[in-house]
Amino acid sequence: MTNFDNMLNHQSSEAKFFECEDENHEQNSILLIYSPDVERAVCETPGPMPKAWTRNGSQCVPMNQATREQIYRAKKIVDFEMTYCCDFNMGDIDQRYSFCFSQSILARCFIRDE
Repeated sequence: MTNFDNMLNHQSSEAKFFECEDENHEQNSILLIYSPDVERAVCETPGPMPKAWTRNGSQCVPMNQATREQIYRAKKIVDFEMTYCCDFNMGDIDQRYSFCFSQSILARCFIRDE
């Protein structure tokens, strides 16, 4: 019951049982689980369609895809600049601007003796 390795990926949860008295004044025990933040991953269920949750006050709310993508960007799990956008087509580039840009780069690269 306290081994989360088969139930969750990317987690380092710790579980502890505590003895307590319930509302009927009988001895009982509760299980408290501490799950620290995972720096470069999302704690989720294993499998092809992993599930994850976010905290909203005292509730655990199932994570939707938009929230998952937001967390991936915030934790730098995915590099937005390196994400596939579309195939490169040289015809989409305005050649005048391309030429001006390359000339300005080349001008900065050469050291001139004056």
